[in-house]
Amino acid sequence: MLKWVVTVGREKPLWVKPLNLNSGADQKIALVAILTTIGFNMSEKTDDIEDIVTNNTTGDKSEGLTDSQKNFWIPSAEKNLRSAKNVSRIKEYVLAGFMCHLATEKAIKAIIAKNTNKYPPKIHSLTELAEIAGISSDLDDEQLLFLTELMPLNIEARYRQEKDDIYKTFTAEVCKDTCQNTEKFLLWIKKKL
Repeated sequence: MLKWVVTVGREKPLWVKPLNLNSGADQKIALVAILTTIGFNMSEKTDDIEDIVTNNTTGDKSEGLTDSQKNFWIPSAEKNLRSAKNVSRIKEYVLAGFMCHLATEKAIKAIIAKNTNKYPPKIHSLTELAEIAGISSDLDDEQLLFLTELMPLNIEARYRQEKDDIYKTFTAEVCKDTCQNTEKFLLWIKKKL
């Protein structure tokens, strides 16, 4: 079975679903057909296709990441932080907090991707991700408190009752501090990469 992620010429990855194909030749033909259908000029990308088919034939995402896949996390985290700052300007503080959680999560996942050469797990507990990334012992008390305080925003920002509760406590000042702490945390993570 073949699974792959297509990022050629795209800002965001295009996920292509698994296909039951037995041979590398069948896989290459299927990939070229899909990419051609969605508008890629395949005549210039034959080497890329060969690499995709050669390196991703088991369908196991844990096999290894390309540089592009490893380098996805920090720019995405920075984009989430920018979004947090932007929505805080229109007083959407809980949404900004959620975006800060997302930015922090992606920053930690950047360390996991770099250190393991595998896709980070699909979990959202920041302290658990820090443990998996091997950075728990490097966190100072302030960073650990930040991660702990940020974690509820992942869940509480999504659901009505919890959202009502958090709206009462997540003020403009708390939001500003959260954005600043997220920015500091991202800088700290970048130094570790």
